[in-house]
Formats: sequence, structure tokens, C-alpha cells
Amino acid sequence: MQRLLNKLRRVIKERIGWKRLGIAASLIIVTIAIMHLYRTLKGVDKYKLLSALADKSEHQIAMAALCVAGAFFTLTFYDLFALRTIGKNRVPYRVAALASFCSYVIGHNIGATVFTGGAIRFRIYSDWGLNASGSAIHSCLALA
Repeated sequence: MQRLLNKLRRVIKERIGWKRLGIAASLIIVTIAIMHLYRTLKGVDKYKLLSALADKSEHQIAMAALCVAGAFFTLTFYDLFALRTIGKNRVPYRVAALASFCSYVIGHNIGATVFTGGAIRFRIYSDWGLNASGSAIHSCLALA
């Protein structure tokens, strides 16, 4: 079994590449999420939805959108503070924000947040020198 795993690792590393495998996995995850969203929204009556939106003022809709944007902006600081806590000061805010935003959006919408959020963070932070133990700390953020 160990020999088979070593051969598989070598084939992935030499022929496919870990980054390509990560991109393929990301595309598969996004495709599954879109299919799930489509099936979930299929049963929603669009006329009831449009009627409910029509009952709201532009101000209420704008405030709701602003609150959502503010919430995601605030979540980006969890990653930034965690990076600073483990001594990864050279990772810029823009990278922490990208990792945080992607991991929270995908993780909370697909489910299994610890696995999906941790995997996304690992993929992004591995380019900045974080190893699996550092990413394990970040996957704890997915529980928040």
C-alpha cells in the first residue's frame, strides 16, 4: 500500500503537479456548489421573492448589502490576527483577506468547514511559507 501511495505521489508531482491538482479540485468544488445552489433554488417561487424584495425600500436593501460586506470585511481580520500570532508577519493583508474570504464563503456554503476552509487556506498560505501545522491553526478559524 505504501509503495502505491509513493508512486501516486510521484506521478502527481512529476506529471500533473500539485497546483494543477488544486485548481482541478477547486473547479470541482465550485461546480458542485453551483449544482447544489441550483437544486436548492429550484423550489423557490421567484414571484414571491420579487414581491418580498419589492416590499423593501432601496435603503433597506442597501443597508443589508452593506452589513454583509462589513461582516466579510471583519472576518478577514481573523486570519490576519492568526497569522500575526503564529509569527507570519510577512504575509500581507491582501493575501490574508483572500484566504479568509474564500475559505469562509466556500466552507460555510458547501459545509464541512474544517476541511474545506482548512484546505483553501493551506492552498493559499503554502505559497507564503506556511506548512500544514500552521494551516491547522487556521482551520480552527473555520469553527468560528
